[in-house]
Amino acid sequence: MKNCGKCGSPASLVCGGCGDVVYCTTACQKSAWKSGHKKECKAYKIEINPEYGRHLVATRELKPGSRILCKLQPDVFGPPLINPNYGCCLNCHNAVNKSIICSTCKNIFCSQKCLQIFCNEIPEMCNFLAKLDKPNLRIISPLKFLCLEKSDKNTFGSLMKLESHADELQKSDRWKDLKENIIDPLVDITKEDPKKITKLVGILITNCHELLSQIKAGAGGKAPFSGLFELASLMNHDCIGNTRLVVDNDGNGTFKLSVYASVAISKGSPILFNYVKPLDRTINRQKNLMDFKFFKCTCSRCEDPTEMNTFNSAYLCPKCQVGPVVFKQQKWMCNDCQADFDPVKVKHIEDQISKAHEKLGKIQARFDLAQAKTLLKDFQSLLYPSNGFMLEILQALITCTAAAVNNPGPNKELQMQRDRIEWCSKILESLNVLEPGLSIGRGLYLI
Repeated sequence: MKNCGKCGSPASLVCGGCGDVVYCTTACQKSAWKSGHKKECKAYKIEINPEYGRHLVATRELKPGSRILCKLQPDVFGPPLINPNYGCCLNCHNAVNKSIICSTCKNIFCSQKCLQIFCNEIPEMCNFLAKLDKPNLRIISPLKFLCLEKSDKNTFGSLMKLESHADELQKSDRWKDLKENIIDPLVDITKEDPKKITKLVGILITNCHELLSQIKAGAGGKAPFSGLFELASLMNHDCIGNTRLVVDNDGNGTFKLSVYASVAISKGSPILFNYVKPLDRTINRQKNLMDFKFFKCTCSRCEDPTEMNTFNSAYLCPKCQVGPVVFKQQKWMCNDCQADFDPVKVKHIEDQISKAHEKLGKIQARFDLAQAKTLLKDFQSLLYPSNGFMLEILQALITCTAAAVNNPGPNKELQMQRDRIEWCSKILESLNVLEPGLSIGRGLYLI
């Protein structure tokens, strides 16, 4: 029994949203909701940690499927800073078939309406872009961010408090490219302080979420865009997160992000999201996190040589032919027969994987089922069956088989369907552990 959050009377009806307030009657609850509790009732709160900085924690016990953040619109949205798709409309981000070119900024749009929205409603953007010798989509997102300083000063100020890792960025291998192709052009057309632009670009690199439009970007899949969501960016990383992200895309350039608990989250526990792909091997995860987020992950998965017994980074033992080779006790060894494994062999295999990655992308682009099967055969003697790269090959096989099933040849369709289900099952074995609460949906997607 506590006091009603509206009238002060003894109460026992706990608010199902935040769990922190009680009411004596539903009438008081409805009244409190309308008078302000709606804005206060949240499943999360922001805390500050000396090591992690600002981050989200649960304000109540969250069941799997509980909604944490609901339909957030990006504070900044546009093409990614790296490899943007020049075949998309700058306003709605749909494919440009019959392009309409702005006479001022020279950028392309899918319709006169989109041109007017982008160039008339954000005139400073159009005027800045007109100063460039040629269109440069890599500066669009940071320029939109910068324009917020005049159009929405409060949002701009909040976003500028996000972590930028500006110092680390200037020491990175990507600094020369970023400076020459994004920062210098932005400084040149806006006359802003280079340090301010560098911080702004760093915030985008560190905190943006990748979004996919519904359009096809050629044979390579859907066109990527970047969205900066202030609240969602405060979720800390863990290679086995406790949330899932759902992005709604209406096809007209409007993206909304919702965050749900994928497993039970206890009150006071951090709300975590995996910044990298769940099936990435440890070496890839650590490299991507260091390159783009500037930290070394020490989560339970990264610290476990077996990766929660999924052996997602393991090689195949050449001695027993069945055991997974992992790095433990300061050396490479088979987890089953304990045989040592030559570190030189590890480097050789990693070099082969690096070369095969590029080949795998081309195979997927061409839907080349025969080459995908050949690649699988080439690595079956080197990698443990649940190795992340083996699972990537299986994903390619699923994609290529889906394309081939429309013209499979005599008596092959049933076998292809069986193969796809078998490959999906192998992937889901790892996802059940590495992406808890999401494997069923992912399996249906793969099939």
